[in-house]
Amino acid sequence: MQSSLSWSGPGKSPVFTIFVSTQLPPSAKFLQAPITETAFDCHPSFPLRIGKWRLNQLGELHFLARFGRPLFWTMLAWDEEGTGLEVLLRDMMGLARMKLIFDNDIYKREHSHTAMLVLLDVLIMIDYEPMGKLVRELEVEMVASHMKTAFSIPQHGRYVISGYPSEPFLAEAATRQDSYFGMARFLMQYLDAGLIDHSRKTEMVVRLLLSGAYMGAVIAEQADEANNQHTDINFSKGCSLLGFLKPYNVASGFTLESAFERAVVRFTHFTKAADCSAITTRSMVASFLRGLAVVRPQNLGAGIDIAIPILLDKDRKISEPSMSGLLIRVQLRDQPGGVDEMGFFPQVSAARQDMRPYMTLVAKVGVEAPRQSPDVNATKSSMGSSVPNVSGVEEDKEDEKDHPRYSIRAYGCTHATWNINVYDSSYYTHILATDDLLANHPRQDATSLDLVHQMLPFWDSKHPARVLGVEQHQVCDDVRPRAAVEVGSYEASMVGLEAEKSSTSGQEVSMMVDESA
Repeated sequence: MQSSLSWSGPGKSPVFTIFVSTQLPPSAKFLQAPITETAFDCHPSFPLRIGKWRLNQLGELHFLARFGRPLFWTMLAWDEEGTGLEVLLRDMMGLARMKLIFDNDIYKREHSHTAMLVLLDVLIMIDYEPMGKLVRELEVEMVASHMKTAFSIPQHGRYVISGYPSEPFLAEAATRQDSYFGMARFLMQYLDAGLIDHSRKTEMVVRLLLSGAYMGAVIAEQADEANNQHTDINFSKGCSLLGFLKPYNVASGFTLESAFERAVVRFTHFTKAADCSAITTRSMVASFLRGLAVVRPQNLGAGIDIAIPILLDKDRKISEPSMSGLLIRVQLRDQPGGVDEMGFFPQVSAARQDMRPYMTLVAKVGVEAPRQSPDVNATKSSMGSSVPNVSGVEEDKEDEKDHPRYSIRAYGCTHATWNINVYDSSYYTHILATDDLLANHPRQDATSLDLVHQMLPFWDSKHPARVLGVEQHQVCDDVRPRAAVEVGSYEASMVGLEAEKSSTSGQEVSMMVDESA
């Protein structure tokens, strides 16, 4: 900016002139980063009181609307007395489905590629390829048009940190929309397109299988009632644990009736744990209230990958003593591994017995079942009742106060194990195909593979034997002729969660509970 003061001549008034530059030097220091902080979990009823709620209340849509952004519960605020509530809730659910897919027609046979990816993301929490340019563009589109939450935008503004946090109402909408489609095909397509992180594909496949098994069990339990009353399936009401675990390829599957006869599972979406404290029975209370399963982030090391909350008695109020869990470890290949004892249940005094059972599942989606599985034995439970030793019931014989543990190994990724339809089997096979060099070599005969191996693309135990003549022990894999659920016991070291300190990562589970009640 410049100025000058001059005289026009004798007897004239002075003229003050200002020259304003139209070009200022660029400065990123003064660029205001977008404000992304918005209201979340701010319903007037929070914090929820432990021991107040029962299972039949949790599936109500107006209860689901309390969580997350205030969009939905504020729509209900004017009609708390119930006048026209059913119609309003139906319209709200339709609105949520339309906003998720960005389409007014929620009954189309197929939606846009972005819409289908959104449904997958809400339900199973997609791990995207972190450096992909297309992923960044998709994130912006999802935030703008598909209900994705922008958590933060860095000062430089080059990308958006976004995700789908735990919003039970939105998860119910996504589940209802997703139940029309076979999502394995879309997961395969997005993986091939480079949108999804290949290193996390196995965990995502297991989450999709678990989600599909849960939806199938809920539909089986609610189908007759929904048809008679002309209502939609409500996936947030949960399903019996035995129905969730029952082998679908057997007319009358052998179930764990003695220990889990009244147990219920309830999850419509997944969220990442911030640390090990999110995988405890105390945290399972909050998880069950929201209808979510907890995923362990990578930086917590080996151990439990997924924890699904279990309510042991469907008629009891939701509180810590009523909770247990299905603890899942994911393995792509048949590989050994072990972790320490986990602190899933709280410490109790010697005078107080806590005999709650829990379940573990080792999902080996990249292998087939052993040629022979262990026999099913009826063992005497430490609870005093005869509990069938199905899917590997393990109980500590030395300490009768230990929690009974029911263990399952699920091999392969077929209808025999997960009740997936025959059309989706090929998609899962494509997704789970190993990424190593030998497996993808176009000529799979032994001679060709051996020649490739001799060129030293990698170094393994066979190379010293070939060069130095050192005798090596032959490493043989078990012959696994089919996929199946294995019954019988296995090593205790296969399960557990190593309690270790770790830096916060991922979306922390919001407790929203009041322990003073």
